[in-house]
Amino acid sequence: MDQKQLEEDLAFISKLNIDELKYEISDELGEMSEQAGMLLDEAERKIDVVPPKIEVRLSPDKLQAYLKVVSPGKPIPITEDDLRKSLEQKGVTSGILEKRIEEILVEKLIGQEVIIARGKAPENGRDGYIKPLQDLKKKSPEDCVDSRGRVDFKQMRVSNIVEVGEVIAEKVPATKGRQGFDVTGKVLSPRSGKDVDFRLTPNIGVSPENEFQLVALKNGTLKKNFTIEEINFINSDVDYSTGNINYPQSLVITGDVKSGFAVHCGENVEVRGCVEDAEVIADGDVIVKQGFLGDSKGLIKGKNVTIGHVKQQSVVASEDIILGGEAIRSSLRAGGFIRMLGVRGIVLGGELIAEKGIEVMNAGNVRNIKTRLRVGYNKEIENLEGRIGKLVQSKAKIETVLRIFKAAGKVKELSPEKKSTMNRLVETERKILEEMEKLERTKLDTVEALLAREKPYIKVVQGIFPNVTVCIGHLKKLITQEMRNKRFCYHKNSIFIGI
Repeated sequence: MDQKQLEEDLAFISKLNIDELKYEISDELGEMSEQAGMLLDEAERKIDVVPPKIEVRLSPDKLQAYLKVVSPGKPIPITEDDLRKSLEQKGVTSGILEKRIEEILVEKLIGQEVIIARGKAPENGRDGYIKPLQDLKKKSPEDCVDSRGRVDFKQMRVSNIVEVGEVIAEKVPATKGRQGFDVTGKVLSPRSGKDVDFRLTPNIGVSPENEFQLVALKNGTLKKNFTIEEINFINSDVDYSTGNINYPQSLVITGDVKSGFAVHCGENVEVRGCVEDAEVIADGDVIVKQGFLGDSKGLIKGKNVTIGHVKQQSVVASEDIILGGEAIRSSLRAGGFIRMLGVRGIVLGGELIAEKGIEVMNAGNVRNIKTRLRVGYNKEIENLEGRIGKLVQSKAKIETVLRIFKAAGKVKELSPEKKSTMNRLVETERKILEEMEKLERTKLDTVEALLAREKPYIKVVQGIFPNVTVCIGHLKKLITQEMRNKRFCYHKNSIFIGI
């Protein structure tokens, strides 16, 4: 069909005047018959203009407006002006979604309710609050590694120890919020936040330089209620001059902890020297800024333990262990992660065990010293292994006694008492085997649940050498050739090696 001709025909029809046409026909042909008149009236009705029917609905809070085209009208289809007039009649003037208007016209969305305008709820002001800064100011182990990979343990300290003049908290003022509006253009006012005041104590005051900051007025241990307790400083070594230390709060030892002595603390311990063949146990964190050295007679135990380096000693942490240097022929065990920082981070000999993950620079060396890295292991699994181990010992003992019975001669010739003993041993052995099988299944289920939950891994940034054993859950792999920059993780019941 010729498009130009069609447009001309449509223009001609739109210009026709029905009344004039009726007059002209009547003038030429006389009065129309009743039937002709009815036909003409029917024709007129067919081209009557029917206005579009549009419904606009507002949500109860007037933050949204919805529009539905019930019928588009005729003969002229619905227009943008029709839509906008309908919105205006309902008072919708703000937040109109222009793309939705276009969609309705282009896609001819008839009988479908769509969101046509959206207001903006007011943003209430945020209440003021006190933000502790002391933990944020504390240098984390990672922050103390310089660009050359050297770890500066002088910057580290126990988290809740503060000094005079140190900023420990700041006041974050309340905000007024932001205004909103509904689809009718009405401004919606926000609720202003509530302000907060500092809780001052005799040991904490407002900074003279910044009214929004709190500072410590004395040295000590900062508590959660913004009080400062006296801290015990031992300005010497822990040796015969001090004796063993048992202190319920935080403790700073400026010297060393000498061989054979013990330090027990109810909170955190910071040792600015080294720990020899000694015992340092804390309910909180432990930081040893230098090393932990000796002949396998010492123990450091705490929540998080941070040490410069370890040689032939044992370290236990309920959460994480951080090392600035090497771990030589030592036993390290963490309920979270073991991480070695800096270029000197190497594990050589001994065993590292962590529930969630181990990260070292190097594991083993070219001399192929036996070293073990284990993840996906915790106290629950260890207890199950302990119970299984005791059953194995009992089973071995029963087998030994039964061999003695058999070597003594014919069973029929044994006394009733001895027969009863032997029968009891045989029955006990059967029960032990059943219990061992049950515990082994429980252990496997526990290991698999831990692997799925924690997804433990071992990361060696530089080199891992032969004779290092990698253990993940119930799986283990002996390294037989040197590898660089590898990550070991559990995948489909095997140890996957990636980068």
